[in-house]
Amino acid sequence: MKFLWAMILLCFPFRELLPNDAEPQFPVERISAHDYKKPYHMDFYAGFDSLYFSEGRDNLQNAGIGIGSIEMGYKFIYMGAWYANSPKKPYQEGQLGFGITHFFNEWKAYLGTTFLWMSANPLQDYEIQSGVHGSNLFYNISLDADIYYSFFSQGAYLLLSAHLLWDWFWQTTWTVTVFSGQNYHYVPDAHTGLDSIGSRLEMERSITEHFSWLIHITNSFAIHKNTAKPGDLPLRNLVYVGLGMIYSL
Repeated sequence: MKFLWAMILLCFPFRELLPNDAEPQFPVERISAHDYKKPYHMDFYAGFDSLYFSEGRDNLQNAGIGIGSIEMGYKFIYMGAWYANSPKKPYQEGQLGFGITHFFNEWKAYLGTTFLWMSANPLQDYEIQSGVHGSNLFYNISLDADIYYSFFSQGAYLLLSAHLLWDWFWQTTWTVTVFSGQNYHYVPDAHTGLDSIGSRLEMERSITEHFSWLIHITNSFAIHKNTAKPGDLPLRNLVYVGLGMIYSL
């Protein structure tokens, strides 16, 4: 289940922390190619998260963020645009991305690139993303491995995750996710290697054939935090919630 949503006019940040009002310098969400089960799809998403979370970090220091996106795909090609804005911090971020996918049995591999614009400084960046996704491998469990490389920081970040999905009453779909993140100079001035582990509980409820809403709660634990490194300052134990709406074609 990916977060794809309508109105590229809402919100999005990330980081490279300095003192109190320093702004994020890398993105939280990324346009990718997971969970597309139809030859053609178009998805719109609009939502709000109580924290701007990525790479195990609270990127806007307890400030929430609004997100809007549109993603589309046809057969082995996908593309998308994403915009985010924080109501409490002077921060905006946008993304444009595209890529290709390859299917083999229950597995899917993708390779893509994304252009990122962030209001901090301001900053522009290009990233390359690659990953594999295995759907319903056993007992409705899916596995993901994603890695992305930033030309700005000249570093990479590896995200591993497992998902258990099931349908329940009231036309709801529940997903439990566990994940871990490893930083390899993607976040500058931070320790390398494993930096976070966490879990997420998400509920999506269908309203019509094309429209649904979702709510999630996510917790993350900091691993090997080094307070002497500025990039590790926003790395912390945290819990946050999010609410969104999805329109799919």
